Parts: sequence; structure tokens; C-alpha cells
Amino acid sequence: MRFRGHPLLMLGALLLPLRGGETDDLVRKGRDALAAGLWEIAADHFSTCLAQKQLPAAEKPGVAIRLAEAWIRQGRPAEALELLGQSLVAKHPETHFWQGQALAALGRISDALGRFLPLIEDPSSPHHDELVFTTANLQLALGQAEEALATLSLIASDAAHPLSKRARLHQVEILLDLKRVKEAREILPPADSIPASDQPLALFLDGRLLLAEARPDEAVSRFQTLVDQPRGQSPRLHHLAAVGLADAFKARGSSDEAAAFLLGFIQKNPDSSQSAALFGALAGLLPEIPTPNDPILERVAQWITPPEIPATGPVASLDTNTAGAWPSDSTRSSNPEILAHSLFLRATGLLRTGAATATAEARSLFTRLRLEFPSHPLASRALLVLADKAMKDGATDLAFSLLDTLRENSPDTPLKGRAAFIEARAAYDRGDPSRAAALFEEAAKHLGERAARSARFNAAVIRLASNPGSITIQQADPSRNPALAADLELEQALSQPDAQKRRAAIEDFLTR
Repeated sequence: MRFRGHPLLMLGALLLPLRGGETDDLVRKGRDALAAGLWEIAADHFSTCLAQKQLPAAEKPGVAIRLAEAWIRQGRPAEALELLGQSLVAKHPETHFWQGQALAALGRISDALGRFLPLIEDPSSPHHDELVFTTANLQLALGQAEEALATLSLIASDAAHPLSKRARLHQVEILLDLKRVKEAREILPPADSIPASDQPLALFLDGRLLLAEARPDEAVSRFQTLVDQPRGQSPRLHHLAAVGLADAFKARGSSDEAAAFLLGFIQKNPDSSQSAALFGALAGLLPEIPTPNDPILERVAQWITPPEIPATGPVASLDTNTAGAWPSDSTRSSNPEILAHSLFLRATGLLRTGAATATAEARSLFTRLRLEFPSHPLASRALLVLADKAMKDGATDLAFSLLDTLRENSPDTPLKGRAAFIEARAAYDRGDPSRAAALFEEAAKHLGERAARSARFNAAVIRLASNPGSITIQQADPSRNPALAADLELEQALSQPDAQKRRAAIEDFLTR
């Protein structure tokens, strides 16, 4: 669980030198609009100013940069990137920074890092502090945790820096995600040294550390404080603290208390931006094989309102793949997030019961989820769950069809990678190594860095092996264990010059 601000909303507008006349007034209004978060108005002012003939040539680059900033904040990064590529701003000191921001907004994370990395080593770079935090966030998005830790050290290691404690808190967060609890505890700043604005985050991270250290009673105290005293917290942190409190209840053996708390919290906060985390924690409280009348499943059923779309015609048929014919997302439900997550949680829970009637209801709920919320991330996850069920039931062709649909239509890139990985594994088991290798390579394009290495490794093994059927490929789901392959062992196994030794090295690695 990671708690980070959006990189594009961290910066304040810079003051521009003003001159008399209309252009000065436009610049002032644009600057004020930026400071007030009125991005569209700011863009209008700077755009108009840039078109004025009386605007001095020396001031045009600065106005263009502010216009690009306004466009990026407004959600128009492509236009900003085009502007930032013009010779007018080629020599402006902020150009590379805003190019990186525009590229990040377009999802071109690697390209954005290419702009940022040369800048972070120079403390005099414009927006350097924000640049460090943004670069670390992008590195994390690519699964580069060690690189992110090193980037944050540029500020965290300077005790005199005003943001040193905040950088250390972000490092604690990363180390917790890496399960390096001892290191995280060692660098957590003392509570009395943390600025008031960062104390809620520090308390939250301390709670997570206490949980990881098997001290649930103390963790309950930290999270309960945050849940009871939301003032000074963002809604995001407050709701993640609720998840932490439920986890702490569960860790001390009070699963019923955890479930009751979560169900009540969700009921009180139906529009939470952390619905995925709240329902995820609720799912974790279900038994491995729940009964169809499990209290959690029964309570969740109360949040599932009657269907808004008639289940008639070919688009409503079971396990349909005709996604292009489906209607757009439902907008009539008063609490669409609760409905979507309730449909998914109840369906997955019922599917695990193994009862025939429960399985039929689960499939119906999944179909409704995909009909009413076709662009919701859970719609894609529903396909993955159905494919996994089909695979276990021996319906391999149906499983492949569902996975193909997921890979072709899902906007969720990591989920596409998981689908390709699972399908590749199944293709290999069916004796189709060529398709398996191609699917592993496809998976590598969509997975995080370390999981992608595992997929590429499997593809390399299959292509290199003279008799692929005798080699056992890695079976684990990369989403559950992203560190499937060690880089050094991978290089050693694949770099053996002798074919027989290479084969032996590969088999030795894979059978450990």
C-alpha cells in the first residue's frame, strides 16, 4: 500500500517579471489563476498574452512555460508537450522539467525519467525538491524500488533540508512494501522531530511497522487515533488508516471485530476513493472456503441494488465476450463504487464456496459487473477470475477465450501482463512452446520490471531449450511474487557457452 501525492499537483507557480500594459495584466491574472488552481482560466490568460504583439521577446519563453504548466495541470499534456518542443522554449531552464511532467501525464514513464534523471543531481535545478519526489514516484511505477530509495536519499540524507523528514517517511513506506521492516524502523524519524503536517503520515507508518513487527495491540492504538481524529489528514490517509485498523484487529485474532468495523466504515463512506483497499481488506476476512450465507457475503448483498439493465439479448449471455456491444458505465446508482465492489466481492466469495447454485449466482454477478461497469478495473479482474475458474475446471478453451478478451480489451496494463503470463503457462503445459514463448514476451511488456524479467526468462528458456518439454517453467503468478528470478543467476544460466552446460544451468536454476 503506497501513499503518495500526484506529481503534477505538487508545484506552485513561479512569479514572472511584470511590465506595464495589457500583457502585464494578463500575466498577473494567469499567475493568480494558477495559484488558485484555476487551470483553464490560467491557460486562457497565458495563451492570450503569448499572442500579443507587444509582449517583449525576452518574456515569451517564460509565458510559454507557464502556459505549458497550465495545460499539464488542466489535463492537456499532449498540447503542452508540443509547445515545449518549440524553439521558443528550447533554452528555458524549466523546459526539461515540464517536458518530463507532460510525458508522465501521458503515461510515458521511461521517457519522463529520461528528462528528470539528468536534473536531480543538480540541487540548483528548477523545482528540485519536487523533482526528487516525482522521480522517485516514477521509478516506483516502474518497479525500481532501490532506485527510488536512492533518489529520495538526495534529500533524506541532508538533515538540514526542510523536507528531509518527509523524504525519510517516503523511504519508510517503500521499505515496508519491500518487507524490510528493520531498515524501515531504523530510519523512521522520531515523532517529536516531524513537522505537524507530516505527523499523521508518520503515525500511519508507525502503525504499519507495529503490525509488521507482530505488535497488533500497539498498532490498533495508532490506527484508532487516526480513525477517530481525521482533522489534519487527507481523506485518502484517513481511509487507509481504517484499513490498517481492520488489519490490526485481524492480527490480534478479532476478525469479527474487523469485519464489523469495515462494514460500518464503508456504509458511512460510500464514496471513498479507497474503496478498493477497504473491500480488499474485507475480502481478506473471508474464510478460504466460505459458506454461501457467510455474514460478510450476506451484508455485501444488501448493497447490491436491483439491476438497471435488463439481462436480455446476446450481450447478457453468460461469459459473453462481446464487449463492444455493451452499454456504457452505469451512472444511475447512488453509490456506484460500493455497487461495483460489492458485485465483485460477493461473486468471488460465492465462487469459492464450490456450491453449484452459488457458482451460478457468481457468474451472473460477474456478468452484471461487466455490463454495468465495463471500464471499471474490476470488470477486467472478473475476467481473470472466470478464466482461472475455467482453467481449474478443465475448460481450457473457455479460459483461453476469456484471457484473450482480457488481453485485447482491458485498460489495466499489469492485468494484461498477468493474463498473458497465465495463458503462456497454460500453453506451455499443453505442449505449445512457441505460443508460450510469445505470450511470455507479451507479458513482459506489461508487467513491472522484476516480474517482466521472469517472463522474459521463461521465454528465453523455452527458445533456448532443445527439448522444452523436459524443463519445468516458473509457475508462480508474478503479481503475488514479483521477484521470481535473480538477475545474477539469470545471466549465469543463459551465458554458458556450452549448450549442454547451459541446459544444465537452466534446469538447475528452475528446479531449486
